[in-house]
Amino acid sequence: MIIPVRVPADATTHTVGSPRRLTPDHPHYGRPCPACDNHLTHHQDITLVYVGAHPDDRKTTGFMTGAAVALHTPCAHPPTDQAQRPETPAVEERVARHLAAHDYFPPGTDTVDGWWEHRVPKFRQDYLAYAREVLTIVRASERAAVINEGVDQLVKEIHRGAQFSQEDARHPGLCEAVDILRRMTDDAQPPDKLAAVLAEIRAERARQDAKFGEQNHPDGTGGSGPLHLADRCRAMAVKAAQEGTLTWRMVSDEEHAEAMAESDPQRLRAELIQDAAVKVAWIQAIDRRAATD
Repeated sequence: MIIPVRVPADATTHTVGSPRRLTPDHPHYGRPCPACDNHLTHHQDITLVYVGAHPDDRKTTGFMTGAAVALHTPCAHPPTDQAQRPETPAVEERVARHLAAHDYFPPGTDTVDGWWEHRVPKFRQDYLAYAREVLTIVRASERAAVINEGVDQLVKEIHRGAQFSQEDARHPGLCEAVDILRRMTDDAQPPDKLAAVLAEIRAERARQDAKFGEQNHPDGTGGSGPLHLADRCRAMAVKAAQEGTLTWRMVSDEEHAEAMAESDPQRLRAELIQDAAVKVAWIQAIDRRAATD
């Protein structure tokens, strides 16, 4: 699970904050550590590691909202004895290895030692690009959850016995902390729902490139058969709309059939854009239904 964190605009990969222990009611409790796959529990300290930021969140100055992952503290810090213990691969590479193994090894099959290192550089580069896309997808709900957790913790600290006078309330450090929380709240406003879907599509495209490489096939569209199918799908959609029985499948079939009937590259491209847009709208409708269930 990606965790939103506030970092300087020029931040590079680093640990965020000090080690901490999770409580059983924490949303990350029981999730696997991305580095060692062992569960995150209250038995071992965890550390947040900043791994990057979504392009829409990047800033040139000041602070920005970045993405972090929770690791066991020993996994997040380099070993003290480099001669005896190999360096832990970066989180980005860990994710890339996992994604590649998921695509190339059957479920339940153990990977072979050195399989990642023995792949050609282009293979590793493609899956690292896929991993970067996955890591930049930060859900608005996760951002809000982290901020709410921080606010709750601040309230707990105050209730724990801290007594603030009016003079203390004007202390620069306390005022700065409050200001940071307010800015974090502003930065964590839910992103546009369309942007969230497009981010998932961007990650899937990166996965396809990583697995199959650049693909250049003939279009194979046009002809009388696809043209007749497009006319039939269009007529079915119009009739269903008039009767109030239109479904997303019918709308999608119509747009897809119209694209398959085109042989001119420019018209085909325009129809494919329309077809893709309908698929995205369908996904958004599914998400809206899920949000109301």
